Amino acid sequence: MDGEKSAGNLGDLLGQVSKSSKGEIDSLIGELQRLRRKLQSDGDRIQREIEEYHALNQQVMQLAGIISDSVRNLPTANTSVDSRRTH
Repeated sequence: MDGEKSAGNLGDLLGQVSKSSKGEIDSLIGELQRLRRKLQSDGDRIQREIEEYHALNQQVMQLAGIISDSVRNLPTANTSVDSRRTH
């Protein structure tokens, strides 16, 4: 009977160790899934911000072009002086 009792105790101990290990693995899996969702969310946010930056950069470049064209078309100081002399 002592052999059966020892085998039963060993089986119980092994079951407890197995249950504890499974709990730790489940906990790690849950944490990894949470981190994966956060990584996906952060990646999506960064992608949106890059796209917004790109659109803003395009708008700034267009505005700079408009300003450059406008400045280029302004009369120069010499042209203004010359036109006043002829009138």
